[in-house]
Amino acid sequence: MLKLLPILCCFVQKLYRGFQGLNITSYSLTWNPYLIIGDCSDDTGQLCNSTGALVDLSGLICHQMNMTLTSFKDPNDDWGLFPKVRGNIGKIVEI
Repeated sequence: MLKLLPILCCFVQKLYRGFQGLNITSYSLTWNPYLIIGDCSDDTGQLCNSTGALVDLSGLICHQMNMTLTSFKDPNDDWGLFPKVRGNIGKIVEI
């Protein structure tokens, strides 16, 4: 086990340097209490305030790993769980 420690430390250091400056962007909807997105000042959902457990936890992790996570509100208010059928097939098939 002790022989693996230097290898693990080297891997973590490389991983740490690899995340420097990385900006992760997520589009989501409010999922209380994990992610609460509100007070949006535009229709695109990009100028919103985010709070909740996910924001707090990712803030701590991202600070340690030198990266950022930004959560935007999905402009269509859609979780993306159900496929949308459009066109001629959409008139025939109901989902």
